[in-house]
Amino acid sequence: MAPARDAALDARAVAALLPHAPPLRLVDTVEAISPGVSCDAWWHVPTTAFWTDAHFPGAPVLPGVLVVEALAQTAALVWLSQPGASGLPVLVGLDGVRLRAPVRPGDDLALHARVARPGRLWRFDVTAQVAGRTVAEGHLLASVVPADSDGDGVAR
Repeated sequence: MAPARDAALDARAVAALLPHAPPLRLVDTVEAISPGVSCDAWWHVPTTAFWTDAHFPGAPVLPGVLVVEALAQTAALVWLSQPGASGLPVLVGLDGVRLRAPVRPGDDLALHARVARPGRLWRFDVTAQVAGRTVAEGHLLASVVPADSDGDGVAR
């Protein structure tokens, strides 16, 4: 069932929509979602994860690619929350993405995605913040592949 406009989603509802499993489900809860329009979500960055001991030992920093993936999952929720949505939105491009500040274990990462242009290629304006400070921003492009596809965008 699709969420109502400006609905909040708990972890169970997020897990039901996103096709990702831990440890790569990077959205914990949704503060507000307008299906097909925007999503405001949260990820509590874990204090212990596979990267915390290896990505700058002694002063761990969340790899930027995981910040981008969390934003991509937030954007995916915009598509997946629509009534009757079928297929899987797949990240196909980054445009002007900038990592502005480090994200550390234990940070609460606010994730924002808004549709800038729907269509064959969906364009999303995205922003990630920690304590109100922008840590990443830019634009993501996603293509929706059919559910019976192997992920290369070609239906089988």
